[in-house]
Amino acid sequence: GLFDGGVRSNELRTLDVIDGGGFAVETGEFTFFLESGRMEGKYLAVWQRQEDGTLKCHREAFNSSPPAS
Repeated sequence: GLFDGGVRSNELRTLDVIDGGGFAVETGEFTFFLESGRMEGKYLAVWQRQEDGTLKCHREAFNSSPPAS
């Protein structure tokens, strides 16, 4: 969906991961590179541990930072 919305590439920078056993919570910052410029902000991802031990993204949220004034 991001690429359909005009995002051409992105960068994610993980700042912290908390592993709670069945779930892991990741927080970080992102930059989306758009045709018309770029958008920066923060994200949160909740990863759920699968029976085989791998992690699958269960929920994620992105919030853009307001432009500098």
